[in-house]
Amino acid sequence: MNCLFIPADKNDGNATNNFATLVKRNKKQTVIDALNEFDPQIESIEALPDG
Repeated sequence: MNCLFIPADKNDGNATNNFATLVKRNKKQTVIDALNEFDPQIESIEALPDG
């Protein structure tokens, strides 16, 4: 699994585009499952292009 860490104080448009690609390929749940390894309370994730 490849990962990209983005500090909370940064807005990386490329990461947003990468996430959008995963959503289009119906892989959003894969991202949520990976995040659940760190925090099982995460239910969903959304990327907002305007930051």
